[in-house]
Amino acid sequence: MRLGLKFILAAASLPHWTLQEPTWVLPWAPDNVPGPEWPGATADESNRAWPAGMQPIGLVAWPQHDGVPLPCWKVTAIHDSDLGWPGQCDGLEKKVEVDAQSCGESCANDPMCQVWEFTAQSECYQGEGLHCQTSTGQLASVIRRAQRLQHGAVRVLKDMKGWEVFNLRSLGSWNTGNESDGIEHCRAFCYSDISCQYWQYGEGGCFVEDPRDEMMGLFRSYVAQYPLTTDGGATRDSPFAQSALAGEYIQHICPAHERAAANSGAGASSSNFVSLWLPWCLVAVVLLISVAVMALLCYRRGGSPACGSSDSESGEDVQRARKRAVKEQLRPGPLERGVAQPLIPVRPGSGYTPLTTVSLPGSRVPSNAPGTLSFATTASDFSERLRPQP
Repeated sequence: MRLGLKFILAAASLPHWTLQEPTWVLPWAPDNVPGPEWPGATADESNRAWPAGMQPIGLVAWPQHDGVPLPCWKVTAIHDSDLGWPGQCDGLEKKVEVDAQSCGESCANDPMCQVWEFTAQSECYQGEGLHCQTSTGQLASVIRRAQRLQHGAVRVLKDMKGWEVFNLRSLGSWNTGNESDGIEHCRAFCYSDISCQYWQYGEGGCFVEDPRDEMMGLFRSYVAQYPLTTDGGATRDSPFAQSALAGEYIQHICPAHERAAANSGAGASSSNFVSLWLPWCLVAVVLLISVAVMALLCYRRGGSPACGSSDSESGEDVQRARKRAVKEQLRPGPLERGVAQPLIPVRPGSGYTPLTTVSLPGSRVPSNAPGTLSFATTASDFSERLRPQP
């Protein structure tokens, strides 16, 4: 058992490790934002500027099926006709919905639908929605209800003011409002389009990324470089960059449902508990098994010193072995003629003289007198005494 205890003490004296969370970062993690060196001169430099090790891919944080974005549970109205938004938009298509509620719900269930409007003629229109302050492509209609929707959440990865990102789509300027209104409309357009990652407002108006033409199999004229670099992707030296008033690089995210996140809190806590304590539980089990095996081996070996007997126990075993050896040496063997046999196996001491004749206590008879009780001390003497007397 002592060896098992020593093993446990040795394990306890090992350095204590602190379990830490993994150091890698998910592409949609809040702290996955680029460093000041992004965009870099090369693709490798740009990717190294991200804590996750690479620039996030478009819609990496959005649920998809066979490359087609799925609806997100979270939908927010950025603009609403009930709050004074005109809702007179170009770029809309007529749908089959027959009331305002179904028109709005079908747009909310389509992550590619940015704007919906329902007219006084009970007609539903949906699409990207351009120049919604004053419609230029059709006669102004009476709007019963209209909204610009933002699907999911938006995370700003970098403020792009002072940059020009190439290959963006020009939306022009708005005919109403000032520059602040123009910036707000430009931002809202990109926020409501889950495929838009860049928007900028400066000389020439609003510019946004719009890769939907690529999704339709046409061309890539509105797709920004990936990963973005200063070698053909963006610059800070162009006239537009120097005159840019605002711009952002954003990420569209469909967050976990709030109810699901709340319900998974207990599961996450138990998962953290298991990840923290499971290794130590395994170590404890191994130690217990080791101690049990050592105890079994020691029991079968009879408690040998190697199995944990104490020093005092080992000394007692040695003493007992020595006594057995002495007894073996003093045990009388076969009677031999002419060899004295001790009557009692005792260890002879100093000054010891064997007696050949012994007088009874209190007797006045001399020791060599007839009738004196004596003991045979040799084999021959013993034989002589066994003969019948005449």
